[in-house]
Amino acid sequence: MSQVQYSAGPQLAFRPNFERNSAAILSSVVYRSRARTHLGSTALEEIAESAQQRNRREAITGLMVYDFPCFYQWLEGPEDSIERIMHSIRRDPRHTDLEILSAKTIESRVFAGWDMKLATRDADRGILRHEIVYPRMETLRELRRHPEAAPALLKTLAPQPQTARGGNARRPELETKSATVLETLIRSSVIPELLQRHGAATLISAPLILEKQSAELAALLLAANPDSALNLIHGQLGHHLSAVPLYATLLEPAARLLGDLWAADSCSEFDMMIALSHLQSTVRLLGMESLQHPLSQSNAPQVLVVPLPGELHGLGAALDSEAMWDQGWSPHNEFPNDNAALQRLLRADWFDVLDLTMSVTLQRRHWLPRLAETIRLARRASRNQDLIVMVGGRVFADEAATGSDVAADGQNATASHVVAEISQLMTEITA
Repeated sequence: MSQVQYSAGPQLAFRPNFERNSAAILSSVVYRSRARTHLGSTALEEIAESAQQRNRREAITGLMVYDFPCFYQWLEGPEDSIERIMHSIRRDPRHTDLEILSAKTIESRVFAGWDMKLATRDADRGILRHEIVYPRMETLRELRRHPEAAPALLKTLAPQPQTARGGNARRPELETKSATVLETLIRSSVIPELLQRHGAATLISAPLILEKQSAELAALLLAANPDSALNLIHGQLGHHLSAVPLYATLLEPAARLLGDLWAADSCSEFDMMIALSHLQSTVRLLGMESLQHPLSQSNAPQVLVVPLPGELHGLGAALDSEAMWDQGWSPHNEFPNDNAALQRLLRADWFDVLDLTMSVTLQRRHWLPRLAETIRLARRASRNQDLIVMVGGRVFADEAATGSDVAADGQNATASHVVAEISQLMTEITA
């Protein structure tokens, strides 16, 4: 198989050197570039729409990842089409420092059916709502740390082939059997024992808990069965158009139960993290399925939603954001690596509210001093001297701490109520 030849350096030219004896030869190229300025939702939407129209004409499929300041793009299709598109991309003034990470002939497409999906955590939900892929934070972090691994990392975002029965074809038969055994064991033995040993009140503290369904959801997530988990949630939705009410009664209790299973040494930390990842992906899917979101409110507060720097569990931030979208708010989501990064965000833009989340799964009471210091530094850096700080996480849901313990303006026991809690605080300040 012949390989594409290309030069090194930021001014790379794409120079295919394929044998031209077949019009059916496919090629792929993966590149990285740097955006000249931060791109908002409208600009990203325009880029994605333009790329889709162009790619349909050229029979190109692929994926574009935007994680400011970097673009990563995978293009695949006929070699002549790839060459024309790369020529256009190199001349695009919206980015610079283009670097080819992979260029080669391929036997089949990885992103078949995707004329160009956009993967980003920066876009608001608009016209391209169903054209957006929400990458895991772990994937974005690895792209930053190891850009040379972009071809392999982008592949993990590709659509998965379906079996004849609608299942996921990527899981080998042995893995499926193992997952079934694990699911059965958790349902029949581990979860009932924990519920009996600790009592539902200590495991799951939110009101009106669907204890059995929460335990079953945790089992499905641990057994790496996200499709069945989504079906279970759909079964509980009933006539509701939004999944937000289920956060307090089903999703958050399941997340806390996962933490209790780990604390009881009934599952590994790796199992717990994978289960939480599946749950977070499910939350995104539920939000994308809901077609009844109100139009964006012009008078909605400017809310910055971030996990506490150092917090690997991003489910709380995802739930809060989804609840805000559900009410027509447009939260700004970021994932600062440290307090300094959070301070830069607060200096750069005006925010009415800072929503800081800790783990929904683990209590982390010993992290409260760290949270208090983050809040102190955030207030000092904020352009808004009357910044409202809301905190959330299991430690507050379990009533082991309150917002006043960390000098916050309020605490959020469940993402189902986050909009109401923030609205109340805003009313008190303006009264």
